[in-house]
Amino acid sequence: MFELSTMTLTIDVGNTETHIGLFREDVLEKDWRLATHPIRTSDEFARELAGFLDSEGVAWKDLAGVVLGSVVPAATSVVEETARLRLRKEPVTVHAGLGMPIEICTRDPHQVGADRIANAVAGCLWREPPVIVVDLGTATTLDVIASGARYIGGVICPGVVASVEELVKRTAKLPSVEMREPERVIGRDTEECMRSGIIYGTASQIDGLISRVRDELGSSCPAIVTGGWAPTIAPFCANVEEVDRHLTLKGLKVLYDLNC
Repeated sequence: MFELSTMTLTIDVGNTETHIGLFREDVLEKDWRLATHPIRTSDEFARELAGFLDSEGVAWKDLAGVVLGSVVPAATSVVEETARLRLRKEPVTVHAGLGMPIEICTRDPHQVGADRIANAVAGCLWREPPVIVVDLGTATTLDVIASGARYIGGVICPGVVASVEELVKRTAKLPSVEMREPERVIGRDTEECMRSGIIYGTASQIDGLISRVRDELGSSCPAIVTGGWAPTIAPFCANVEEVDRHLTLKGLKVLYDLNC
């Protein structure tokens, strides 16, 4: 059974998936993923969320609070409304103005997405900066936290799925392919060639970017990978020290604790 007074809900709304975590104290006890639908109503979202909580024997009244990191404005308002109506509490919505254990040193801190803020915060918990956080989601992002816990920016690339969909869309004879480990680098048919390009190509891109960031910083800082595609791509990356699919949720939890 959960200790009811210590439970927090963390919600990471991405462009493709919404990742939900249930924390007891600082421990992630359970997490769920569902498709992000900006047109979903607060009632619909509440029913889905209640189904997840019911499966763990948890009711709305058992939650101490909710923290939300969202890059989809239409979904942000839905989650905020759900928290207000069901919990009778104001959610902690992540933005650059919150109290946080990092300093955002970009040209415009308010342009930094909530997911990248949460990743940077969690990255500092993982290792003492400088640290690189790679997120393999709808977009592929690298976030760089320099010494002194200073978030100085990073890199944004097209994500794995977006790249594949655009490739298939713009070529007449290339099929959709299953995203699994290639048998070899040199494909023997079209699907093998595409799979090799997608998996090894993305891994090489990440390795190359990490190397360039390290050269620019003048530091062999460690890199951690998160995001939905992390387990598929990270095993083929030479410059990655660790994989943590829950890193963003952990960063959200820290931000909740500092701002609830």
